[in-house]
Amino acid sequence: PQSTKTGRRLLRLWKARERLWNATQSHEAKMLRKYDLLLWLRDDSVWVARFPDPTTFLKAPLASSSVWARSCGSWGGVNDKVVVMGRSAAAPMLTLYSTFLAGDVAEPTKNSEEYMKRAARRAGLVLNYTSFDVLPEASAMIIGEPRNISVCALRL
Repeated sequence: PQSTKTGRRLLRLWKARERLWNATQSHEAKMLRKYDLLLWLRDDSVWVARFPDPTTFLKAPLASSSVWARSCGSWGGVNDKVVVMGRSAAAPMLTLYSTFLAGDVAEPTKNSEEYMKRAARRAGLVLNYTSFDVLPEASAMIIGEPRNISVCALRL
């Protein structure tokens, strides 16, 4: 990834997620509590329906070590548009930058989605592929000026 513009963007994204993960752990230490679920979504995500009740995820077998991602657009791996993860799954999924730099997932992969899947499997995580009904998110962008804003959803 270091040799292409897209790859460098991906590494910056993973690095930003890792920084947020580190900040989350610091916040947890101050609160003396840990989150049960964590969520990442891309900056072009728009919820088109209510987010599901978190107990839907928490009641699943092995919830702490589970990852939920949409089944579409997975390109042989994990669709990174929106991902819900249990507490134990958060560290491996949110430290992909360090994992990549350390060479911990040495097998070649075709894309970032496949890399995430291999990293998750290597960490012993449970991958759950869900439908749009479970994670109702769509890619979109906000366009316009402050008094005239609209959302432009991307068609698939």
